[in-house]
Amino acid sequence: MSVSLYELTNELLQLQYMLEECNEEDEITEDMIKDTIEALEGDLEYKMQGCAIVRQNLKNDYEAIDKEIKRLSKIANSLKNNIKRVENAMQDSMVVLNQRKVKTKLFNIYIQKNPPSLSIDAPIDNIPKEYLIEQEPKINKKQIMQDIKDGVDINFAHVEQGESIRIK
Repeated sequence: MSVSLYELTNELLQLQYMLEECNEEDEITEDMIKDTIEALEGDLEYKMQGCAIVRQNLKNDYEAIDKEIKRLSKIANSLKNNIKRVENAMQDSMVVLNQRKVKTKLFNIYIQKNPPSLSIDAPIDNIPKEYLIEQEPKINKKQIMQDIKDGVDINFAHVEQGESIRIK
């Protein structure tokens, strides 16, 4: 009979409750308890090992996909840079030859003006306030954490430490 990890956990909790609630009148021998615990724990170890194997397979798949994404991203960036180089070379040639339009059998190639863009020539302190965008302040959690670690008395924050499973 195969039971799930959840069912095994529930059975172990029920056994624990039964042992905590039993009194001397109940006919539960020490051997019965040991046999039950060993059987359940053996199943639990088997299930946990199976879960750890599934987790490791998923982790391996994730890492392989992530590695492939990075590799393909590098290729995509390289292709994007090559496209820009070809476009720049074409534009440079057209500018030097004073040809703003070139028609081929497959393409119409021309130089077009881009939309205007703004360049700021002064430091931000010299820009009038009506041209500045106010933003919500952001909390510097790294600085607060470091100050708490350094012993600074911070009354508006505290450090919490959670737990998570580690499988090696």
